[in-house]
This record gives sequence, C-alpha cells and structure tokens, in this order.
Amino acid sequence: MKKCLYGIVIVSVLFWFVSLMINPNLSWNIWVIRKELIYLTGIISFAFMSLIMLLAIRSKWLESVFGGLDKMYYLHKWAGIWAISLGAVHYLLKLSGKVLILYFERAPRLRLGIGVSDDFFIRNRKLAESLGEWTLWFLLAALVLTLWHKFAYHLWRYTHKLMAIAFLILVFHTVILTPSSYWSQPLGILIGLGCLVGTGCALLSLFGLIGRKHTYRGQVLAIKTLDQYTMEITCQLNGYWQHNAGQYVFFMHDRLEGQHPFTIASADHNNNQIKLCVKALGDYTKSLQKNIKIGDAIQVEGPYGCFDFRKKAITRQIWIAGGIGITPFLSWLESLQYDVNKEIYYIDLYYCVSNEEEAIFIEKLQRLIATLPNFELHVQYSKEHGYLTADKLNIKQNAQGDYPSIWFCGPVGFANSLKTNLSSKGYPLRLFHQEYFNMR
Repeated sequence: MKKCLYGIVIVSVLFWFVSLMINPNLSWNIWVIRKELIYLTGIISFAFMSLIMLLAIRSKWLESVFGGLDKMYYLHKWAGIWAISLGAVHYLLKLSGKVLILYFERAPRLRLGIGVSDDFFIRNRKLAESLGEWTLWFLLAALVLTLWHKFAYHLWRYTHKLMAIAFLILVFHTVILTPSSYWSQPLGILIGLGCLVGTGCALLSLFGLIGRKHTYRGQVLAIKTLDQYTMEITCQLNGYWQHNAGQYVFFMHDRLEGQHPFTIASADHNNNQIKLCVKALGDYTKSLQKNIKIGDAIQVEGPYGCFDFRKKAITRQIWIAGGIGITPFLSWLESLQYDVNKEIYYIDLYYCVSNEEEAIFIEKLQRLIATLPNFELHVQYSKEHGYLTADKLNIKQNAQGDYPSIWFCGPVGFANSLKTNLSSKGYPLRLFHQEYFNMR
C-alpha cells in the first residue's frame, strides 16, 4: 500500500518538475513558489482522487493485482485521507496570498493559468474556484464521518455515494484551472489520464453499474441459531455460482440498509448455496437477526477476496481466529475434506474466544479436523488463559531456517498487538497474512 501511495507522489512530483525544466525562465520569488506549490498539491491531490475512483469500482483484475478487495479498500481509505489533506493544503496555499501581501510586494504573474484567447476558461474561472472550495468542505466533512465509526453506517453509505459527483466537480475545477502550458507536456497526459479514468469510474457509480456483473439474487433457505448473538444463514442463489474457500460477499437483505460484507463460512459444493455466520456486533447485524426469515429475497455480490492459504508455498502454517473470525477457516477446513493434497499441510489452528460459552464452533471444528492428519486445534479462552501472544504460538524455525506462515482473521486491535509481539521476537511479518475487513 505504501509503495502505491509514495509512487503516486513521486510520479506527480517528477512530472511537475519536468514542466519546470521546460519553462526555465521563471523568476523565483515567494509568489512564484506559492503558485507552483498550489499547482503541485492540486496535482497530487487530484491523482489520489482518481485512484480512489478507480479502486471503488471493485475490479476483479485490480483485486488480483492488489491481493484482495480488502487491500484495495484499505488503500482507498488512505488515498482518500491523503487526497483530502493535500486538497486542504492546496486551499490554504491559495488563501495565503492575503497574508503574504502584508510582507511581500505582489509580483507579476509569470505563468498564466489560461491561454489569452480561451474565453470559455476565462468566463468559468471564478465558478471553478468556488466549486472547488465547496467540494473541499464536503470532502472534509465526508472524511470526518468516515473516521467517526459511531456514525451510522447506512447514513454514511449514502453520503459516500456523493463522492462520484464530487469527483466530477473536481474534474471541471482541474480542467478550467490547469495552466494551458501543461496540456502540451507530460504533466498534461497525467492529468488527462486521471480525468478520463476517474470520470469513467464515477459514471459507473452514478448509474449503479459497479458490481452488477457479479450480483446474484436468491432467497434464504435456512436459518440456524448458534447462540443468542450468532446465527448461520444458508442462502440459495440463482444462476451459476462458484467461490473459493475464504472469500466473502456483499450481502443485502434490506435495500435501505444496503450491502454489508460477510465471509462465506462454507466450501463450494456446486449447489449454488453459501452459508454466512452473522454475529450481532452492530445496529445492522442486530436488526438483521430480528428481521430475516426463511424465504426472504436476498442479493449477494461477489465473491471477493484472495485470502487463500493454498496460494503460498509454505505448508507449515498457523491459523488464528478471533471470535467470529473463524468463518474463513471453517470454509477452508470444509474444502480440505475433498482435497487430495490435504496431508501436505501441517497446521495449528488457534480459536480465540473470551470463554467456553463463546466457543460455539468448537464441535464443528473438532469434527472437521478429525479427518485431517496433520492438524491440531488450540482453543484460547482469554478470560482463563489470557490473550494469545507470540510465546504461545509454535513459531520456531525448522531445520531449513524457515518460519511457518500465519493466517489471521479477527479484530484489528488483536492483529496489531500480535504483529507487534511477533516482530519483537524476530518473526518476519511478510509471512503474516490477514484481511483488512473494514469498509470504512
């Protein structure tokens, strides 16, 4: 993720620097520096906004490039933070002229933002500036709501849909205010590419085309109550459905609530059925458990995700599940029942829950693991045994000096604590795999 973010900054700066070299006659002073910084921050911010729109279309090809839709959404979030932050700097630099005029004499503009005969650009310059300013305030508010997790998800979802309109406004702002000299330079190609790609993605969003090819209708086939907080929902889907163990879907029962992601808790049995385990952790899941009934119409989009232990060459592995995070491992264990290569894997599965009452999947895990020769189940009750740490894991190097890979699904805080602990013990975190199951 960091490579992508830093790469966009570096490419934008390089293209901007080339434009300076093409126009070497600038007479450098505080006003020229300010003007160039306004351009630079605007260019980088717009590049990040274009990336945000591209990531939002949930492309299967991009998912394979980034290693999963969860990684794409994680990048989407941080690209948004960078884009809006740089947009704020861009705006503050624009406002700084009122302060600088108190200390520096206003110098003549040496790089025009428009061509002399470009009447359309001249007439719309003020409009583009005003729209850009109001859009920035909207984006700042959207960022606050995104980071404020107590704000209701279904309300946030509707405000987030306005991002496509905000981007189209920024395209108008960018095209009108970009210096005409840029369009004949490499920087113009970069800006134009961002406009075209981002606009195409924004239109897909506005017309409701994102994910349509991967959307399936169906109905609730069965509901099983596992405890007072958790239920298992079996869905029968229309059409031809296939998924890999460990993938997830966007599930919709109520159109007003919209889609929510759930990991598929079953292997693919070629019967167009999936099982979802839902734990009442928030307003939506609590409402879902009260209102969903057998026979209800549902809709799923997917499958998404590249959380697959078989894609890595390491056969000695540690699986760690935090609470309801056991669901992808259930689907893995089910799929291994029919895998002719199941004997090559040596796996320790740690099922972490608060107490025995919360270990609702233990009998199913024991039944599935009983057929797998090289698997061992460890149940970690935090109230009795304390939290799982690196010292409690079998992470020793083998005779060849190799560590086991770790596959984790559970709360983010648990993952971060565990990674810090593992890193302090010398464990290479490149072997730690997890899903960033956070749509905000």
